[in-house]
Amino acid sequence: MNSRTLQWATLFAVSSLLVACSSSVTPAIDAATVDGSVADVGVDIGMPSDRSAVDVGSACGTVSEGATCSEEGRTCGGPCLDPCQFCNIFQCTSGRWGQLMVFPRPCTDAGAADAAASMAGARMLWQGPGGFAGTGPAVMVDGDGTVRVWETTTGVELASPSAPTRTLRVTVAAAADLFARWDRADRSALPHPGPVTDCYGRVSYLPCMAPGCRVETVTFGVAAQLSPEMNPVRQWFEETLIGEMSAAYPRTYCDF
Repeated sequence: MNSRTLQWATLFAVSSLLVACSSSVTPAIDAATVDGSVADVGVDIGMPSDRSAVDVGSACGTVSEGATCSEEGRTCGGPCLDPCQFCNIFQCTSGRWGQLMVFPRPCTDAGAADAAASMAGARMLWQGPGGFAGTGPAVMVDGDGTVRVWETTTGVELASPSAPTRTLRVTVAAAADLFARWDRADRSALPHPGPVTDCYGRVSYLPCMAPGCRVETVTFGVAAQLSPEMNPVRQWFEETLIGEMSAAYPRTYCDF
């Protein structure tokens, strides 16, 4: 090989090296991006949504109740794959991870149980008979959204209620919200000690009609015996049944 041939070979090798070093490299596509933009991985709590979109990426790290967090409003957990079922996730609130419940939506997709049918057996009954006549108000909510209100009654049977004063309708999602509030309430210390009165209030809840489901009943003589644990449950009636007769609001039962 003469000197000119050696010179051209060396120049070609150097040029090839420069081209290889300057070539652009396509970065790996991040799982949280679509077409170069950040994908929405949030979830609307209590609203119909793609529940599988709850972020479970590496950015969440190890999430635990009460642990510190830095991105306010961020949700982690899941995945919430079945829209017909409740699902617990975590949300960053005031610098701490706290649990939130994603509520189910009515299910009509093939192969999924309809929410109304799955909750048809759930039922909650509040009543507050008392006084010389032993009568008082009562209100019952069914899983299908039926609400019965008794202005005054000597007592209502959970399994076979008598004819109510008024019948209302709420959505299945609203009824599910009421039952979820009950589930979240710590009932282990209820009722709290209270005075002896002539009011014989009680709240009963049946979660389903399956053979293993049992009725839970809490009695009280004054409304304060259920505070603060039952406050969110009683507030549901005022938030949902706006403008109804006072009998529709268990907060007034045995309120001395």
